Amino acid sequence: MARFSGSRLRHARELWGWSLDQLAARVETSAETVAAWEAGTRMPTDSEVDQLAETLLIWEEWLRDQLDLMVPLGYMVPDL
Repeated sequence: MARFSGSRLRHARELWGWSLDQLAARVETSAETVAAWEAGTRMPTDSEVDQLAETLLIWEEWLRDQLDLMVPLGYMVPDL
């Protein structure tokens, strides 16, 4: 199973100033599901991680804990 960081998801959501409900609406899921992802009690699918990253304008590799720095989309990501 691919790695995923719920704490990083929460950090990105909070940087946008979004509630669980607001992020959930943007990725077409429930606030309960987003809360479970953030708590680490449920893992998003690969397509859900892609959608989260696109919505939050960040690299999915950062959500997967494969990058040390939060890099906004549009910037070059170092070779992994």
